[in-house]
Amino acid sequence: MMYANWKQFVGDPLMPKEWPRRARIGLNGFGQLARTLLRCALEDNRGLDVVAINEPNLTPEQMIYLFKYDTNLGPFAGYISERVEVAYAKEDQNGEYSNIQVAGRWIGVFHCKQPEDIPWNWLGVEYVLEMTGELRHLKEATKHLTGGRARKVLVVGDTVDIPLLMYPISCRGYQRGTSVVASGSPMAHAVATIVSLVDEICEMEDCMVTLVLPVGDCQNLIDGATKDARNWRMGRAAKQSIIPGRCPTVLQSVFQAIPKLNGRLNAITMHVPVFEGAVVDLTFRTMDVLNGVGDVVDRITKNSLLLQYNDLHIKTQPFRDKGSCFSQLKKASSSASSMADSVRRDSDQTLSQSSGPNVVAGTDINPTIQMPDGLTSVLMPVNKEDAYVSSDTTAKHTLCLLSVDCCFGIPAGNTFKLVTWFDLGVSYCERLLDTVVFMRSIDHI
Repeated sequence: MMYANWKQFVGDPLMPKEWPRRARIGLNGFGQLARTLLRCALEDNRGLDVVAINEPNLTPEQMIYLFKYDTNLGPFAGYISERVEVAYAKEDQNGEYSNIQVAGRWIGVFHCKQPEDIPWNWLGVEYVLEMTGELRHLKEATKHLTGGRARKVLVVGDTVDIPLLMYPISCRGYQRGTSVVASGSPMAHAVATIVSLVDEICEMEDCMVTLVLPVGDCQNLIDGATKDARNWRMGRAAKQSIIPGRCPTVLQSVFQAIPKLNGRLNAITMHVPVFEGAVVDLTFRTMDVLNGVGDVVDRITKNSLLLQYNDLHIKTQPFRDKGSCFSQLKKASSSASSMADSVRRDSDQTLSQSSGPNVVAGTDINPTIQMPDGLTSVLMPVNKEDAYVSSDTTAKHTLCLLSVDCCFGIPAGNTFKLVTWFDLGVSYCERLLDTVVFMRSIDHI
């Protein structure tokens, strides 16, 4: 289906006979998320090189400054040159672009306003990450292929009609001939992860999600107009208001990743005056009878679906030890296979049965998931000893952090609430890099 949707606009793909040893990535847009992704790519050791950036609204000097000083992540620890050099394309005698040097690597800078005008081929870009948030249709995204002659396009965020590749939640449909895919937003990733795991262990009758989100770049610091004509509230002062809203695009991505949830899931958003960290507040009813919220958490951490997610996650990760990649993959997979045995729970303590929504049950659970050294699970329980708040999720590598002490339920009514922390920055950017690694592994078969 992905290939058919793409072929109607582009035709049969022309795959190269030989691929470069390192993936060459181009970023269209250089906002907060793109700058975070560049930091993650520079720290990555899987052969991912960002070689080109297209940003029509910033000068190279502004790009250097914004990358060097980041309010959320702090100053860039590596070397970044203040000098901007002019380079010329070999394919075009009149082709001129800027070069900036970050951590010893040269990155080409373009300033094209239309995607078909970006000369990705000048720098041999294979994978374009569309990060402007403006190209949400398949026909628009394919302009990177027809104009700039890139080989693959990953549209970052929720889209309208672009095939979804939400790694590792929904990635089985990706084929070598698929050249334009969407990643889904960080909100969709977080919701799909926890909802799919819960539905696997106990079929949900219905569920509701409240997404508590930090201030976004589309909000105003003081009251003013908003681009969203359907939600005038988003124009109100972000630092002085809790602003509710709907999230149809997030739900669309979740339903595309997990079709069986269509009709059983709904969601709203709450933008709050913080700048880091977000929460998935999931309330659901089950068809199965469960022994309290502790039983729910215990089943999630032992679930075979989580094992599959972690196995896929492991296969895209860098390995610190030297030696055969295949032998290390085998070792890592065997370690992940024993994850269910590593979930610890005090069997002598009985879970208190909640008689109402204000009674917390199962807060004495202390589950842990053991992964191979240097790797993180897709979902990790956060014990009550850690007592996380939103700012503690900054730059976490795990996509979802299940706050065990904030989970409770009404066992008599089979109704439960799970609270999951997630990061909109680093952890999401690392999933995007995982997606590129996964795409490359399929493309090079």
